Amino acid sequence: MLAVVAGIGAFGWVGLYFALAAEVGGSRFAGLLTGVAGACAWSGVLVGPPLFGLLLQATGSYRWPWLALALTVFAAGWALSRIPPLVKRD
Repeated sequence: MLAVVAGIGAFGWVGLYFALAAEVGGSRFAGLLTGVAGACAWSGVLVGPPLFGLLLQATGSYRWPWLALALTVFAAGWALSRIPPLVKRD
């Protein structure tokens, strides 16, 4: 049961994310925005771990890489809370 909940939490957002990207792009730009959304989402997976490791090596402590990660998450959450809704519904 824990694996099911973890799987939903880890991968359940992907379909919603791409559906929103396609809806925002409309029929003309749905493919382009879906591709850009995928590139943005997976770029963190490719760039984040090496940056975490570099910061760990530079400081010699896990405190600073985790703090940097937490600050990045909070900054992204704050930035996302500041933008208006992307899709207007009647």
